[in-house]
Amino acid sequence: MDSLQLFWLAADALERGEPIPQEVRQWLLAGFKRHTTGEPLELALGLSSLARRKARDRALLDAAKEIEAAMGDLSAWELAERLEQAIKRFESRVLGKVKCSTCPDLPPIDAALLRAFQSGARPLTSARRLYDLLR
Repeated sequence: MDSLQLFWLAADALERGEPIPQEVRQWLLAGFKRHTTGEPLELALGLSSLARRKARDRALLDAAKEIEAAMGDLSAWELAERLEQAIKRFESRVLGKVKCSTCPDLPPIDAALLRAFQSGARPLTSARRLYDLLR
């Protein structure tokens, strides 16, 4: 599990008033120890802007795989266009209704898009930028 997933697990547990999962505790403890040696907290916890962009890109690639599995063989440009449409649909119909960070009842493509939006990195929403990622 990557740092952003651990972050959202921690946020969910705190919001619900539940105990923090052991893997989150270990991640926080290791990050806090690195921070005490002088490493900036966002780097110590693996939450740098680079890590957020990588998490966003992984999630978008996962969403693209879901589209490709459903649609069959598409060119990179066609896939980028379909992904752009999926992102617009997700933003307008799903994102505002999401109640938790790991909603298990979301379809796989929406779960991947949720991870992309939760990454904290600037969203990629144009077919051109998505095409650059997919190539």
